[in-house]
Amino acid sequence: MGKTVTTYLIDGDPKGTQYAFISNKICQMFVVPRSNLSYLNTQKKLQKPAFYILLGGGR
Repeated sequence: MGKTVTTYLIDGDPKGTQYAFISNKICQMFVVPRSNLSYLNTQKKLQKPAFYILLGGGR
């Protein structure tokens, strides 16, 4: 049985900040480039405990 994953390109760039979720589930995912980490502070839904994964090399 398939599921629908909805992805929003928050800044209109597929390599930029994204928000994705699966309909009728509590799963949510934010993809935030290191260059836009300040975005995390502006979102109320991100001001609670969560599981974070940092990918790529930090330079």
